[in-house]
Formats: sequence, C-alpha cells, structure tokens
Amino acid sequence: MNRTDIADVPWWKRVPSLDDLECKPIEWLIQDFIPVGSLVLLAGQPGTYKSWLALDAARAVATGSSFAGMKAGPAGEVLYFDRENGQNLIAWRKRQLNLGQIPNLRYHGRWVSLPMPSIGSTELLRYAADVKPLMIFDSLVRFHRHEENSNSEMSRIMNAFLELARKGATVLLLHHAGKDQSKNYRGAMEIEAAPDLCYKVTRTDRLVRLAQFKNRITEEKTIELRFTTLGFEAVGG
Repeated sequence: MNRTDIADVPWWKRVPSLDDLECKPIEWLIQDFIPVGSLVLLAGQPGTYKSWLALDAARAVATGSSFAGMKAGPAGEVLYFDRENGQNLIAWRKRQLNLGQIPNLRYHGRWVSLPMPSIGSTELLRYAADVKPLMIFDSLVRFHRHEENSNSEMSRIMNAFLELARKGATVLLLHHAGKDQSKNYRGAMEIEAAPDLCYKVTRTDRLVRLAQFKNRITEEKTIELRFTTLGFEAVGG
C-alpha cells in the first residue's frame, strides 16, 4: 500500500487490532520487585524501614547483585535523592548494611551543596533518557509544594515522575501512610493512580511486609522480608 492508499484509509482502520498485540516478557530491574522503566510507590508509616529498603535495593542495582534473594542486574547507575534524612544517619545506615564502595550509587542528600534539579527539569529528563538509571526519591512530600489531598494538584507532580519513567529511568518513590491505618497511603487518589506498582510497607519488629495494592505489570503479590545485619532476606529463604 503506497502513501496515497494509506491516506485514503480512515484513521480508525489504521488503529491496530487487539489480535495484533503480543505479550512481551517483563524486564525486571529487581526480579519480582521493581520492573525496568516503571514508577513504583513504596508507602508506609515512619519506622517501617522504607528508606532502608530503598538503600539496600539501590545497592543491589548499582552492584548487579541481589536484593533479599531477588536477582538484580546487570550493574547500573543509581541516583538517590534524599530530602528526608541527615548525613550522619545515612552514613550509619551505610555501615549497618555493609555497603562498602559503590561508585555507581550516587547520593544527593540535603547536605550536598550542589542544587537538586527540579523533577520536571530538562537536565533531569535528559539524564533519565541518556543514562536510564534507577532514581529514588525520599520522600514524596519533600519534592513538591502542592496540596497533597488535591487530585488536580497531585496529578501535576505525579505526571512529572511518570515522565522520568517514560524517558527511560526506573523511579522508586517513597511516601508516607496516613494516620488512618485502613488507608494504604496518605493523600489524593492520584498518588495511587499514576504508579505502575504500589506497595504498602508494614513492620513487626524486624519482619517487614510489602503488600501490593496496585499492579499494572502482573498479578498482585506480597513480599515478606526479615531485616538482618547483612540487609534484607526473604522470610523462609
């Protein structure tokens, strides 16, 4: 069919049929936990080890090793944006997790003098497209000035995170749960609507449970982990 023939075909007939779709295999940054090129939300009450989980996952991706027995790799670039925690606390967590030297893991804490790029900035979008890193934001409330309970306002900030994923980054976004224990997260519904996967993190002593309450990638599941002096391990693993 030449160009003239195509132009004569109504646009709706050029829309692919459902029969043309193929089921492509899922590409995982960390097997069964974080898919490549996705936006993932990790929500929970303070003290549920969200930042510990993110830091140990960052180590696994940057070194191409595993996280709680879930394979990651090959080694890639990781950029951790932290507006939540102080320098001494992160240095202590680094020692506790025995992270060692990890050149691929860059940490932009609030103590760093270099200005932190805004979420929708051209330089951050270009970095996402060129490097295709894992980008971690700790935590959501520190990266916007919008009304958290407004869907219209939160749509703008969540779309900015989504755009980073569309450009090629994998985005892990940490967020708080509200006082209402029945809710999975705090704030507007748009916070849940935008991500590909959402996890609610709960903790009992050193046992950590990551229950998916949204999954666009595959079937929903729950991950149970134990926090040890060597990081996280699968319960029963």
